[in-house]
Amino acid sequence: MISPNLATMLCFITTDACITEDALEEATRSAVNKSFNQISVDGDMSTNDSLFVMANELSRNKRIKTWHKKKKMRVKDENFDHFCQALDFVCESLAKLIVRDGEGATKFIEVKVKGAPFPKDARRIARAVANSMLVKTAIAGASPNWGRVMSAVGAAHAKVKPHRVDVYFDNFLVVKGGLGVDAAEEKLGEVLKQDEVKITIDLHQGKDKATFWGCDLTEKYVKINKRYV
Repeated sequence: MISPNLATMLCFITTDACITEDALEEATRSAVNKSFNQISVDGDMSTNDSLFVMANELSRNKRIKTWHKKKKMRVKDENFDHFCQALDFVCESLAKLIVRDGEGATKFIEVKVKGAPFPKDARRIARAVANSMLVKTAIAGASPNWGRVMSAVGAAHAKVKPHRVDVYFDNFLVVKGGLGVDAAEEKLGEVLKQDEVKITIDLHQGKDKATFWGCDLTEKYVKINKRYV
């Protein structure tokens, strides 16, 4: 049970950085929204998920902050930017490990959506494709079924102009302007047999983008969960 907004997961991250509570919360929320909230194993969520980021301040560095309490104004702190980059890296790495360790998973799937008119549209489409049972099973079987990807895009409740959509499996163009194109089936099949598959969807409607990570759906997943008590 792993899905966006976390689920059935406990994550503990520690740092010796000296940082204010407000700055740590801001950095954590930003990192989580780009990592743990962008993964899914089976689309099911639970109420048991938690992420803890704790700072003991033993490094004695100059306190990292984003807000000047006396002046009541936001301040620019380069160290905060560096801290955010480090936390982003850690959270993304851990989030990807969760997906790779998904029940019965044999393939890691990265879905990238670009050219979206709004950020929410990019996120909705990326999530819909990664969560699609038909896409997951197609990847499990190394089947280059681009129709399932287009179906998931259309069902994402996002602003999409089908005649502009391009779809790539890895670097192979399989959909151009909403229509299927001839692809080297043998080479494409070999790409989909790898343990990491990349699906890129270009909407050609704007500049916003999103990345979502998921895994395939196999018989082993069903066997594991039908016995679960």
